[in-house]
Parts: sequence; structure tokens; C-alpha cells
Amino acid sequence: MKAYSIKRGLALTLVVSLVAAEVQPALAALPRPLPAAADHSAFGTLLIPTQAAPGAGGNNGGGNTGGGNTGSGDTGGGAGVGTGDTPAGGSDTPSDSGSRPGHVDLSWLMTGKIAKDFDATVDECGRYDEVYRIDCLRRNIELIAKSLPRGSDYREARQILLKASSALDRIVRQNADTRAPTLEKKPNANRRFKKAQRYRAVRRDRLANAMSQARAVIEEARTELLRSAENSQARLAHYQTIATAVGSTKVLLRSS
Repeated sequence: MKAYSIKRGLALTLVVSLVAAEVQPALAALPRPLPAAADHSAFGTLLIPTQAAPGAGGNNGGGNTGGGNTGSGDTGGGAGVGTGDTPAGGSDTPSDSGSRPGHVDLSWLMTGKIAKDFDATVDECGRYDEVYRIDCLRRNIELIAKSLPRGSDYREARQILLKASSALDRIVRQNADTRAPTLEKKPNANRRFKKAQRYRAVRRDRLANAMSQARAVIEEARTELLRSAENSQARLAHYQTIATAVGSTKVLLRSS
């Protein structure tokens, strides 16, 4: 029995050696396993691409559509709406008429221009002999009125000033001094209206009465300007400024 066991053990050892000799080359040919970290990074990148969450990424998320041009940009709260080129409150100086094609709204640029025109009128006409002042004032008021656009929120001011100019013209014609020479205005005598003008003289013996009538015309124009804006909050401050400028010309109508 002992000899049989020895022979059996030798046979098993031989079989194991033969099997090992056959299996070892096959095992050596198998590929080595990849490291765990490399496996995750390589295959994770290839098979599971990273995706941005909707609304927080590129053009469809937080860019042009989400928080960009459509969300809070050009269409939402960005340029051109509310605080951009077209403010939510409209124009700087609103008017009762609204914005119509060809319509000119009130503006402090225009109102300031009118006030400066009257300042220049007082400065120019105040240099002349008193007998020429009424016609000088008449002509300058006419020029100021005609400088205002017809289709605008200044249309009533334009009408009132033209009416005053016509009334002053009647006073000059009724009291004209046909013997006195016509005053030739120098081109640069008025810094606002530089074209040459001709002014007629009023008879000196009628000057006091003519001046009184002219002051009444100016006062009426001033009052009409204030009344015409009573029902319009938008026009009130502008027409008050114009009325004050008109009233300032009465300084020219005080005969010595």
C-alpha cells in the first residue's frame, strides 16, 4: 500500500506540472487590468459626457435665452427697455399732446431759447431813441413768434405773440412820425436776430400815450400766456417762463 501511495503522489505531481506548463503561457498572454482611477476617468469621459443644467449654461440656458438677451438683456430688463434708450417714463418733458408725427413737444431747450430772444430784444431796443422802441419791440416779437413751430405745444404762445405784434404795429401806424427818418438796424445789433431791419418812429408828442398803449398790449399778452396753461400741468412752467420774458420788455416802454 505504501508503494502504491508513493506512485500515486508522483503521478499527481507529474499531472500538475504538465497542466502548469500548459496554462502558464496562456495566462501570460492575457492583458493586465487597468488601474481603478484610470478606468473611471477614461471610460467616464468617453461614455458619460458632462451636461450643463438647463437655464444655467450656454446660449439656451443663462446666455442669450436664459439670463442674457432674452431674460435680463435686450428684451428683459436690459438695453432699450425701462432704463435703456427708451426710458420707461418716456421723454424728459412730457406734453399733453403726446408724440405725433411732425409734432414738437415742450422742451426747456426751446423755452430757454425764447427767453434769451427776449433778453436780446430788450438789450437791442434799449439802445435806440424812445421813438423807435415800440416798432423795434414789435418786429422782434414777430420774429420770436415765427421761430416757433406751428404744430407744437408752443402753438398758443405763437398765436399770442403774433397777436401782440399786430397790436403794436397798429399803435405805430396810428402814431407814426412820417418826417422822422427810418432807423436802419445794423446786422449785428441783435445777437439773436442778426439780419438788418428798419424801424419806424412814433411822433414824440404822442409818445407817452403810445407807450401806455404798448404796455397794455404787453400785459395782455403776458396774462393770456399764463391763462392758456392753467389747465395743463405740463405747459405751466414753460408758459410761465415765456410770460415772464414777455413782461420784461415793459422796461422799454417808459418814456422819459
